Amino acid sequence: MIVAVPCIRAGERLYVSLHFGRSPLIAFAEVDERGFRIIEVAMNPHATHEHGRGAGIIDLIASRGASAVIVSGIGGMAYENLRARGIKIYYAPDEHGKPLSIERALELLVNNQLAEMEEPIGHHDEHGHGHGHHQ
Repeated sequence: MIVAVPCIRAGERLYVSLHFGRSPLIAFAEVDERGFRIIEVAMNPHATHEHGRGAGIIDLIASRGASAVIVSGIGGMAYENLRARGIKIYYAPDEHGKPLSIERALELLVNNQLAEMEEPIGHHDEHGHGHGHHQ
């Protein structure tokens, strides 16, 4: 299956973004029970749009044939739109206050260690950081 991971770059590594719609990049990986292979890292042209960025990134994810996404936070509208398209949403918790690398998140998915989300989880709501935290 194809899995999308909205992400940020820090140095040479990619990390799961804490903000679904504002993610500057989206990694796409082929995933099966044996492992994963990153096949593309695309720019998110909707990252800086004030309105509709969630819909734009969902269109981009769907256009690549993704059947699942890995997120660290997602709003209600984007969550519902992904679910309506039949795209599974997996939650990648941060580790010790830092986002997971996309490789670690994909490894957890391969090993059935990521839970499929049953409701939207905003990173700020879960950890109480407030809106001053930016990527």
